Amino acid sequence: MKSFFCFLLSLLSLSLYILSSTDGLMKTIAQYRFKTASFLKSSRYHYGDLYGISFLPSYKNEIWPKKAFIKLDLYNIQRSVNLYCICDSYLWSFVKSGSVFCGVKSYKFTRWGYDGTMEVKLDTSQVNVLLIEVAERFFRIKSKTNYIDKIKFIKNTSQSSYGNSPKVVVTADLSMNKEELMKFYNTINNTKLNQNLEFNLFDYTIFSCLKEMKAWLNYKLFGRVPQEISVLDNCPYLFLSETVDPLSDQSSFKFLPDEEVSDIVLRLNSVYEYYKNKGFKYVIISIIPNPISIVYPFYKTYNDIIRRVQNHPGLIMPMIKIYDKFDSIGNILYLPSDSHWSLTGYYIWLNEFNKYLSTVETVKN
Repeated sequence: MKSFFCFLLSLLSLSLYILSSTDGLMKTIAQYRFKTASFLKSSRYHYGDLYGISFLPSYKNEIWPKKAFIKLDLYNIQRSVNLYCICDSYLWSFVKSGSVFCGVKSYKFTRWGYDGTMEVKLDTSQVNVLLIEVAERFFRIKSKTNYIDKIKFIKNTSQSSYGNSPKVVVTADLSMNKEELMKFYNTINNTKLNQNLEFNLFDYTIFSCLKEMKAWLNYKLFGRVPQEISVLDNCPYLFLSETVDPLSDQSSFKFLPDEEVSDIVLRLNSVYEYYKNKGFKYVIISIIPNPISIVYPFYKTYNDIIRRVQNHPGLIMPMIKIYDKFDSIGNILYLPSDSHWSLTGYYIWLNEFNKYLSTVETVKN
């Protein structure tokens, strides 16, 4: 009997390890547990990703309003644009299809840090638009390679209709190729393994009260919070620590010399010319401000990276300029216990981007 229980425990442990190491299975399970109302429900993101890190009870609030404070601008124009997008969670967590974009008939995207290279076969007789969206906290550290490595261009090839195309001989390869080996290696060495194990073992609604009590005691008695987040005095928002720490390259408050701004502009111009030469008719960038840059910019001296780049006289690449509009509206654009914008913030950005799309040259019939 003892041997049976040891075997059963080993089997369960192995199954848990494999499950927590497999991205596909984790995505399926996570989607179910975020939506279910059963005891399996996870509250990690229901009240915001920063609440899910801290479990501070004072920040436990519903964060997803059913409607925004503004309306979307509608454009009744021909859908003739092929939109390609390099983006992060500010967009892909909100945009479910290309139908929200003005005049867009096809939409394809790849995500920073999640997806691999996006394969693109451009038809240069069509209107092809590339949108590069990046959060302010990553903007400063992106190299030219980061930008151009996200898209792989496949040449259009024409085939003869008379059967003169070369024959393809398919041979069976019973060995594991390099790509398969890398997938296997990444599975057993998943960098998110600890986080996934914690999610599968302890991230259940029934444990939330205990986590909140522990978080409250650590904060009130010892002033401790998880190192990933920052709690600021007299501010009802949680922030990612790297956006607050003036020593971090992702911070809104790290000193930014003029020379570095000029280097960033040269880098963007080089990326712009690269993608234009590859066949994109329009290439545009959008920088989404850090929440603290809008909600609490006076915490320390803001380096003003977005406006300094967008107003630089040498910048060639077009930019969706939303910082000033965000700055004039303020707090309702971001979620108090999450690292992303609110539905209102997203709608304001979408209106500005659609305004730009409404001006692009369309295909003439």
